[in-house]
Amino acid sequence: KLAAQTELLAREPQTQYVITRMRFVLEPGHDAPPGFKRELLDTDHPAYMPSALLARKQVFETLGVFVTSLEIASDVEWFARAKDRQLILGIVPEVMLFKRVHNSNLSYLDSHTRRFNREVVVLLKQSIDRQRAQKAAAKTE
Repeated sequence: KLAAQTELLAREPQTQYVITRMRFVLEPGHDAPPGFKRELLDTDHPAYMPSALLARKQVFETLGVFVTSLEIASDVEWFARAKDRQLILGIVPEVMLFKRVHNSNLSYLDSHTRRFNREVVVLLKQSIDRQRAQKAAAKTE
């Protein structure tokens, strides 16, 4: 994984951070959690997850680190900031991360779903506000 990511960064010096593709795998003997879309098990996806991330040092100098005050969605918040700053993303085309899906996944536990949804709504608003501010600043330049 790291070799493929560092090779991409070396080949594409404008790329600032790299993720891989991932695939969800249903844990044997477990049902998919409520709310999990079973069709996600049939294809691979870009892995917007810290475990799939390799970033140049200056990305963290620009964006900062993952926000630890968020209970569940700190990765969502970090990747939203990277997108809003228009940092250049590279994606290794091979699946290099497998995420186990089971009925105890934190993101799907009923006790955490409402918290996750609240955090994501706040993060979406923050992202929209950042994008609006960038557009306003671009108009004044």
